Formats: sequence, C-alpha cells, structure tokens
Amino acid sequence: MPCRLRKHKTPYARANLPKRCRKANSDADRTGLLEVGGRRFLEVVEGPEPAVIATYELIRRDPWIVPCGGVAGC
Repeated sequence: MPCRLRKHKTPYARANLPKRCRKANSDADRTGLLEVGGRRFLEVVEGPEPAVIATYELIRRDPWIVPCGGVAGC
C-alpha cells in the first residue's frame, strides 16, 4: 500500500513516514520517490510492471488524490 500523507497528522507519525514507506515499498517489490511541497506532492513509482500498475490503481482509487498523470513504460 502506498504511504499517504493524510494519515500522518502528528510530528511523530510524519517522522516515521520514510521508514514505513521503505517497508511498504519493499514488501510490494517497488521503489520510488516522494516530493512534498505544502499540500501537493509528486510520487514516482518504479519496479516490475505488475507492481507499478497495482500501486497506480490504489492511488487512482484514493478519493483524496487527484492524479494528473498515468503509468509510463520505458
């Protein structure tokens, strides 16, 4: 499951976000980058195609997220 910023309201929870994301990404066979600026963020996910597509579908169904991109293959 991708990590979500909205679930991490306390400073302690936000401080542990990188650790939680590393674990979730490792368990799902993916890696990526999360850039945060205010209330906006950019998430880049990479890994085997099935893992990336499954992650994108989770993000796409999240009502708090407004995706402005999609899955790009290389």
